[in-house]
Amino acid sequence: DHARSSRTLFIGGLSRDVAEEEIRKHFERFGQIVGIDIKRQHGDNNITVTFAFVQYLEIKSVCRAIRKYDGEFMLGGKVKLGFGKSIQSHVLWVDNVQDHIKKTYLQQQFERFAPVRMV
Repeated sequence: DHARSSRTLFIGGLSRDVAEEEIRKHFERFGQIVGIDIKRQHGDNNITVTFAFVQYLEIKSVCRAIRKYDGEFMLGGKVKLGFGKSIQSHVLWVDNVQDHIKKTYLQQQFERFAPVRMV
């Protein structure tokens, strides 16, 4: 495992007019995509640098995408792939909770560690 691994894939080297649908078409094969954020920065000499962040549901999706496409020519350029920075959050995602578990029970269990604002 990579020390900086996260569920966010960084994609650099994109054409300035790349669309979200194009990115999704190439990268959804690696796993469920939660969101895509395209950034365009205007630099010196009127050059636009375009990159994107693709957030997946699972880290292994990011690893598969990097192994397959890092350094490949696609989406208007030679792409550079890597792990995006994790964003600190006060949200804890709990998956596979059985239907009979009540919100009050979950709140009681997690309040042992920190105050819970919402369940």
